[in-house]
Amino acid sequence: MMEERNNAAPAEGTLSVLENKVALITQFSQIGSLSKSKYQLEGFLIIIVVGGEVRITVEGVDYVLRSGDLFSCVPRNVLERPVASEDFEARIIYLSRDFAESIGSRVHIDWTFSMMTNKHEILHSAPEDLNVMLHYFDLAKAKLESPGTAFKVPAIEMLFASMVYEMFDIRTKAGRTPPPMQQYSAAETLLQRFVKLLNESGHRLRSVNDYAASLCVSSKYFSSVCKQLTGRPASELINEDIIRSAQLMLNDNNKSLKQISDALNFKNQSHFGTFFRRHVGMSPQQYRDSSRGKR
Repeated sequence: MMEERNNAAPAEGTLSVLENKVALITQFSQIGSLSKSKYQLEGFLIIIVVGGEVRITVEGVDYVLRSGDLFSCVPRNVLERPVASEDFEARIIYLSRDFAESIGSRVHIDWTFSMMTNKHEILHSAPEDLNVMLHYFDLAKAKLESPGTAFKVPAIEMLFASMVYEMFDIRTKAGRTPPPMQQYSAAETLLQRFVKLLNESGHRLRSVNDYAASLCVSSKYFSSVCKQLTGRPASELINEDIIRSAQLMLNDNNKSLKQISDALNFKNQSHFGTFFRRHVGMSPQQYRDSSRGKR
């Protein structure tokens, strides 16, 4: 996602990258000039709105962000192309999963449950809190752009960890609770392993039995853990991930239905069509045609 933004309007912002783990854009105003209509977020996104406003659509729901708003979004959410006012200005932070997990271990926070519930959040910060966030942002940017040293990576991790704590303080002031601390039960550890496998399997695994076998647990126990911790059946979580990937691929007119079917590891195109129609209510081609009409 960040690569598309950098290619879309490089003159409007600066991009800093640390060992391909974290990307950070500052002074970015042309957020609406992205080339794709939809993106599946692969990392963690934080937007700090400094001026103007932007409409951002997450999982089909529109949100309007204004000056002082902090928007955070975890991986696996689908974002549509934002629409920004001419005076829009923001600080945007993008963290890969691995980098965010490294930060999470420092602040003792577990992101797993947020990822499974497709969580995104908007907080409105007081001026003094916004200023603190911007100071952390400037420090992180300066460190990212500084020469490499033996302690550069851990220093940047600590800066972002401090920024996360600041966001937790803002959440507390808003009457919200922070994510759960890292005190894992056996069930929570299993869910973590499932999330990692879901993200890395490339849809090679297709059923509850497939995932349970790979996780070395019974299908019954695996299903009960997912239901207990997320409120949703394991089969629903697996199928939703497949459908989400299918819909994004269908938005890419350069991919044929057979190529999409093969990429998602279906036996054949007919099997893919049946699966898609059962969950979406229309064929893959009908979905592709309807998406074209909305652009």
